[in-house]
Amino acid sequence: MTTKIATASTPVPVAGNAFVSASVTCPSGSELVGGGFAAVLSDGRLPPPSLHVTAGFPSAPRSWTVAAATGKQPVARGVAQQFALCLPQPPGATLGQIVSTTVPGPIGAGATARATAVCPAASILTGGGARASGATGETQPAPPALHLIGSLPSTPAGAAVLAGVARSWTAVTQNGGMPSPGAATTAFAIC
Repeated sequence: MTTKIATASTPVPVAGNAFVSASVTCPSGSELVGGGFAAVLSDGRLPPPSLHVTAGFPSAPRSWTVAAATGKQPVARGVAQQFALCLPQPPGATLGQIVSTTVPGPIGAGATARATAVCPAASILTGGGARASGATGETQPAPPALHLIGSLPSTPAGAAVLAGVARSWTAVTQNGGMPSPGAATTAFAIC
């Protein structure tokens, strides 16, 4: 079997403290096994630091969602790109499951937070994702200072797995120079 890639691009509003969230869905008859994201400028130039990704995660059995935001500086021509890795699903096969874990934080300026989602026993990790959000357990946009710094395969304790087999996915977020009261970090594992 060969994986296929579904993609979409969504413009980010041209404003300071702007936010956009959009999804791409695998075609019928296929299953999401992973995904990715990029924050780019539509003219091909590198984006300024104000444009950053706050989420890239499996949002439904066949969908991948990406959220991008700007800090205080407006960004012209900013684009959030969503990538879904789709594997044809044989007839009668069971869909994978998405496991998530949310932790509060980071709250203080310069602080980090780490969340780890662990696949159930007898399942296989195929991918994962991360989300930084406003209020704990909600899908509110991330505060402007909050951003992702890691989304990676890990041990159940959250250490990166550099070789071998991983059964967990860890999300790491960081605050810039401002506190983010009510911030939350979520890790997603596709199992």
